[in-house]
Amino acid sequence: MVIVWAALLVAAFGLCSGKGSHSTTEILTARFSVGNITDSVDFRVDQNKLTNNQDWVTVSWSGMSHPDDKDWVALYSPASADITQTAPIKLKYAFHSPTHLSSGSGSLQFSIINMRADFAFVFFRGGMSSPVAVAKSKTITFRNFNEPSAARISFTDTTPHSVRISWSSLDTDSPMVRYRIGLKQFTSNATTTTYRQDEMCGPPASGYGWREPGRIHHAVLDGLEPSMPFQYQFGSVKTGWSRTYTGKVPPAPGADSVSFFAFGDVGTASADGALSPFWTQPASRKTTEYLIDNLELADFLLHIGDISYAVGFQSSWDSFLDQIAPISMALPYQTAIGNHERDYEGSNGLFDVDDSGGECGLPYRRRFPTPDGSLEKTWYSLESGPVHTLVMSTEHDFSKGSEQYDFIANDLMNVDRVKTPWLIVAGHRPMYVDTSADIYGDASEKVVSNLMRTQLEDLFITAQVDIALWGHDHSYQRSCPVFNNKCTIKGDDDGYSGPIHLVVGAAGMELSPNASKPGPAWLSKRIDQYGTGFISATRSKLDFQFIEYLSNNVVDSFSLRKPSPSRKQSEDILIFDDFSPTEVMVL
Repeated sequence: MVIVWAALLVAAFGLCSGKGSHSTTEILTARFSVGNITDSVDFRVDQNKLTNNQDWVTVSWSGMSHPDDKDWVALYSPASADITQTAPIKLKYAFHSPTHLSSGSGSLQFSIINMRADFAFVFFRGGMSSPVAVAKSKTITFRNFNEPSAARISFTDTTPHSVRISWSSLDTDSPMVRYRIGLKQFTSNATTTTYRQDEMCGPPASGYGWREPGRIHHAVLDGLEPSMPFQYQFGSVKTGWSRTYTGKVPPAPGADSVSFFAFGDVGTASADGALSPFWTQPASRKTTEYLIDNLELADFLLHIGDISYAVGFQSSWDSFLDQIAPISMALPYQTAIGNHERDYEGSNGLFDVDDSGGECGLPYRRRFPTPDGSLEKTWYSLESGPVHTLVMSTEHDFSKGSEQYDFIANDLMNVDRVKTPWLIVAGHRPMYVDTSADIYGDASEKVVSNLMRTQLEDLFITAQVDIALWGHDHSYQRSCPVFNNKCTIKGDDDGYSGPIHLVVGAAGMELSPNASKPGPAWLSKRIDQYGTGFISATRSKLDFQFIEYLSNNVVDSFSLRKPSPSRKQSEDILIFDDFSPTEVMVL
């Protein structure tokens, strides 16, 4: 037997670590062994030339002596990858085949995403702590490794008549988007970017979690009509085209109404039930299933940080983008950066903790440009309908005098409240949060929320922010209108009261069992169930709902009202429909 030892590092991930999530952390400290892979074990796949993305493959085996409940099957890409130095794409335990333990034979089904390279399955004995590879399948290929995939629509800041389309492919050959508005056809050439292994800050992103991301393309489509559909294809003449999709342009700034979903902390889970290389979030599929079923309700989506939870394992970005594709190819999919995209020790970040697995925000930035097209900045604002939304980065310096603070102050203080009477701020880490956890030092929720209040709360009050949307804590929380930790609800004729802070971080990752007892005085409601926020606004009324997935019920809601938008901002009257005493709901 040939023994090869893998020196793999376990990263100490911080808050949002998803305690209790399906995790394969043992594999990160495993000392891999490559056994004598011979024909004594019959290990095969039912097809090895795939045509379509997400094609299903059945892997089967027989002749496995002394079968064990620790045996497992993993998918690797490329097929030639050194398994002692490369994380698998995903894996399943062999005992999920009902015949394995009794006969040493069995089969499992896997759904395979086109990741621009070939694949192979490997059968391991010895569990995840001391895995020994004993069999390897034939190489599995796709008909077209250059298939354009996983498109995303997003806002631009140039005109309400445009959107941006982003997608990936193996390489670059004059990428473009072909699109149609009615009977008129247009094309838009794309710009192309990528990132390299040596640009990662550290492991696992720079080592065993690495895989080539391919080329990432961005094209701006002009001449569109706000609130109207359009048809489009993306790709190139030489490398092939996607099928035709229908997207929707968001309402123009100042339009009479807009609706959108808002949520955070999603992650990914494979359709076949396989485990990801580090974290698997089964509830994330409930999120995407719910959103797919209810796309007609919304004009866009806002994902407030902790996007894929790839944390250095690059294949998880492909898995996540494939999972949200039915959503992001239909409606603009806006994002905010979270700690699991950016933070890494010694990387000159705001928080010196290893939460991104060495990514330091680069894979995120290359895939999710801001509306002005920047692949570097992670803060921006957008307007749609009667709502102005500022998206900040809680992972970059926001203190007074910083570049981001100046942007936030300038943006908030120059909103046209006649055109967009509603003002929302969104970011990952919350300014107000109910939590009993007080660990992780300077990156703890209590410390960070206090820092945010010290640096930004006066500005929020001066600008008369209506709602603040946050993630990070895996729960739903609603505050009263609040300032300086105190409720500030005024009478109907007393004008602006203060922002309502909403934590909507319950969209996939393991829920946070950290409710404090008793809860803070400003907390109006906390719900520890998976769900998403939904905002629907007209010029005079804003409705918010928190929708729980399992029951598909609205489990919390409130409304804000303003008088005629022609009145001065200082004369606005807000009427709060549903501010009950503090309630906590636990699943």
